[in-house]
Amino acid sequence: MLATAADRHGIPVEALPSDCIGLPSPGAGVFVMPEPAAVADRPTPFPGEWVPAGGSSMHYVARHGGLGISPEVPMWQTQAITLSAADGAEYRRQAVRILEGVLERVPPTPSVFRPAVEEQIAIMRLMTRIARENPQDCADQDLALLVLLRGAGMLLRHLDVLLTEMPRHTAVLTERTALEEVFTKWIGTAERALRPVPFTLAQTVGYQMDVILGAACLVQA
Repeated sequence: MLATAADRHGIPVEALPSDCIGLPSPGAGVFVMPEPAAVADRPTPFPGEWVPAGGSSMHYVARHGGLGISPEVPMWQTQAITLSAADGAEYRRQAVRILEGVLERVPPTPSVFRPAVEEQIAIMRLMTRIARENPQDCADQDLALLVLLRGAGMLLRHLDVLLTEMPRHTAVLTERTALEEVFTKWIGTAERALRPVPFTLAQTVGYQMDVILGAACLVQA
């Protein structure tokens, strides 16, 4: 059903997204979320790494007799890239150093964006370790170029909040200017490598509607 819906709307299926590495797969582009381990059975997290919450809405639906499906619908189609797991990990390590450095050099004033930046840093640390442990599966992943942009974009928003409260703060102004230059460079790198072409709204919405109706038919049957 999932493959048919994607094919009908001209949306290519990604063989192994970076956030699905290690998950069981019944078919191309489809991955099964395992039941989360009990809290007492979870391994000790690595320092500074992001820790998944465990259960999700899909698990909740399954426990109540439903079929939980979470379709990932891309906004654009990208070119395949050649990028070793080691090179992708080095991009993330550099990004972590840059983002952490900015946070250390500006006032610790909170905003709604600062926790998101800190979470992205923790996610990049986790991704770096996964790449070291699974170099073959983590090669040629476009997220290695995109996750940097998430963190930098969130940090720019955080700095903008600080500037509304302290518009003449020299350190914040300096850090924002420098970070925007880095952000622009990272965007250029990703755009040249991935050459994104947006999908039409008819493709993305049509695919989601087909999945919804197809899942309803499966459950009813």
